[in-house]
Amino acid sequence: MIKKLALLICFLALSSSVFAAMPLAKGLYVGANAGYSKVDETVSGSHKQNNGNFGASANVGYKFSPYLGVELGYTQYANEEFDYNINGKDNFAVDLALKGILPLGNTGLSIFAKAGAAAVHHTLEDGIVKVSNAGNHFEPAIYGGVGASFAITQNLAINGEATGTTKNGNVPAMYLFSGGVTYILPASLFE
Repeated sequence: MIKKLALLICFLALSSSVFAAMPLAKGLYVGANAGYSKVDETVSGSHKQNNGNFGASANVGYKFSPYLGVELGYTQYANEEFDYNINGKDNFAVDLALKGILPLGNTGLSIFAKAGAAAVHHTLEDGIVKVSNAGNHFEPAIYGGVGASFAITQNLAINGEATGTTKNGNVPAMYLFSGGVTYILPASLFE
C-alpha cells in the first residue's frame, strides 16, 4: 500500500511539473481567494480596534495573452468591533481591473499586478457613543494588487496575492492578503 501511494505521489509530482512548464492558456477564467482581511479604520477613544479577520474574493476575467488580462471581482472584507458597541460591517468592494502578467520563463511561475477602479461599501454603526461618520457609505476608490501564481496544468493555477482599495470619504482603505485558485475555461466550451 505504501509503495502504491509513493508511486502515485511521484507520478503526480512529475506530471504536474511537466504541465507546469506550460503557461496558462488564454481565454475566460474564474478565480477564488481566501485569507486575512484588514479594514484600515480606527475609532477615536476606543482601545479595542478589532478590524482584521477572514476575507475572501471571487473574480471572472479574460486573459488576452500570456501578459495581459482584464478582471471583474467581488471582495468581502472583515467586520470590525470597537469599544462602546461600535461596529463596522458590510465591508465589500466590486472592482474592474487590468492585470499585467510576467511569466518567469518556462517554470510555470508568473508574477502579476492589477490596477483599476472599485465601488466600495462600508457601514459603521453607532454604539453607546455616537460616531461622527456612522452610516452606510458607498464610494468609488482606486483598486490595486500584486501577486504570484504557479500553473499546475495549462488551465489551473494556484496563487497568492495582496490586494486593496484606497480610502475615500467615510470609506476606509481595505486590504486582502490571500491564496487561491484560477481556472481558465476550455475554449471547447464555447464552440
